[in-house]
Amino acid sequence: MKICILLISLFFSFFQSAFCQNEPDFKNQGEYELYKAKKFFEKHYKEQNHEIFKGKIKKNGNTFEFGSKGFGFTLNHSKTELELVLEQGLLYPRIIFGEWVEDPDQFQDIMESRIPLISNFEELKSLTHTPKVKRFWFWIFHSEHMNPDVYLIELTNPSANESTSLENFIKGAKLTFIKYGWTNI
Repeated sequence: MKICILLISLFFSFFQSAFCQNEPDFKNQGEYELYKAKKFFEKHYKEQNHEIFKGKIKKNGNTFEFGSKGFGFTLNHSKTELELVLEQGLLYPRIIFGEWVEDPDQFQDIMESRIPLISNFEELKSLTHTPKVKRFWFWIFHSEHMNPDVYLIELTNPSANESTSLENFIKGAKLTFIKYGWTNI
């Protein structure tokens, strides 16, 4: 009987190591989330080509307005990379939320009562392997959701090099990838 139990235990141990995908051990939640982001890019990355916003961009406090559509975000620092990305028109509501509804006034009413907030905009330096490409993630908080959604983006600046500042990189960049990743819990 002991041999039978031992064989069953060995079988399950072998089965788990051979057929189950084991994730590495993580020291903290941040390491785990970076691992998730890396795997996300490996699985879902397909280069995209997004237009820069052509309308009027107006900053009002810590809210950016794109045409008549407001878009809110929180600042982590006095001059964040996110602010530069929004000022350049690289990221705007239609890219994240899709096409506007037929009635622009209806969309404006929805957005005024539920302006989403963007925060935790951070460069994923470990996922960037060339000075011409930078990858970031950020959180979007919706008033109807308790937890934020995580989005991953890639900016590409073909004229950037190792000495290009982040500000100059963003000023010459295009949005070449954006996708919803997961909801943070």
